[in-house]
Amino acid sequence: SGLQLLMFADGVRDEVHDRFRLIDADLRRVTTGLRRLLVVGQPSRQQQVVYLSQFLEELTATTQGMILKQGITLAKELDPTCEWRGMASELGRATLYLLFNAIEAVSERQEGHIHLKLDYDDTRQFIRIADNGPGIPAELAGQIFEPFFTTKGPPHTGAGLYLARAIIKAANGSIEVKSPVEGAATEFVINLPRNTLPAPAPLPAPAVAPSTCATSPRSPTSRSTPAPPAPTT
Repeated sequence: SGLQLLMFADGVRDEVHDRFRLIDADLRRVTTGLRRLLVVGQPSRQQQVVYLSQFLEELTATTQGMILKQGITLAKELDPTCEWRGMASELGRATLYLLFNAIEAVSERQEGHIHLKLDYDDTRQFIRIADNGPGIPAELAGQIFEPFFTTKGPPHTGAGLYLARAIIKAANGSIEVKSPVEGAATEFVINLPRNTLPAPAPLPAPAVAPSTCATSPRSPTSRSTPAPPAPTT
């Protein structure tokens, strides 16, 4: 680029070189961030295989500025073998709704902490987002997924959790919430099917029994012979 040509031009002072390097590094970070945002911003309706560990790494990178600004600790425990077939942009939107919800929940904590975990069992895989915020009162737990329900003031609309659940439900998954949970105040869990596993081998066709039609056994020497002619007189 033109900036990189200036960086290596003759006659440029060292301090100017240093500033050019800083600007170039910032531009690269912005470009990388924009590419990552395409994961959730591209309205593709095509299903694809999503490598969930890499996907979550790229997704959380888009929230890094907000997390650092508020002094929040984000811990990640991501199984690299998890993969899922579906629309990455839709899964990205739903996951971001939950991440933003967790960030807001811990924003007033002196030591806000969010734990993002990816694991699986035989048939499902789980994206777990836990935080040490104030938790969800038991009397409100059944309402948080209702459209436009919120305990926060403007500009919050209460649509985020409702939309997240609708998106995941359309992908044959579900979202559940636990509050409190061991080691955290609240945990949201996205349940997704393990839909890239190879199909089970078909069962073998049942064996066909041999024909059992009854036949009269015949001696190999027995033959049907014509009756002798009547004697002539």
